[in-house]
Amino acid sequence: MLDLFAVFTRGGALLWTLQFAAMRHGPAEALNALIRSCLLEERSGDNTFTYTPKGGSTQALKWTFHNGLGLVFVAVYQKALSLMYVDELLAAAKGEFIANHYKPNAYEL
Repeated sequence: MLDLFAVFTRGGALLWTLQFAAMRHGPAEALNALIRSCLLEERSGDNTFTYTPKGGSTQALKWTFHNGLGLVFVAVYQKALSLMYVDELLAAAKGEFIANHYKPNAYEL
C-alpha cells in the first residue's frame, strides 16, 4: 500500500501531497531525507531511496522528474512491500499533472 504521494519543485516548494496511511514520523521527514541525500547531491540517476526513521519501519521512496518544468513526483511506501505499480503510477501522475494543471504561457504579459 502506498503511504504518501507528493509533487514538488526542484526548488523545494511542495505543490501537492496526499497521505494514504498514518506514519510515526511526519511525511516531510522522508521527503527532506530524499532531497538531502539524493537530489541535492545530484545522485538523481537512481530513482529509489530507502529511508529509515528513528521509530517505525523502513520506507522506499521512488521518484521521477519532469526536467522541463523542474518538477519531482515521489511515491513513498513500506520497503517490505513489493509494489509493482509504482512506476506506472508515477508516469500516469506526471502525465495527468502536466495535462491538467500546467498551462504553458499562463504567466506571460
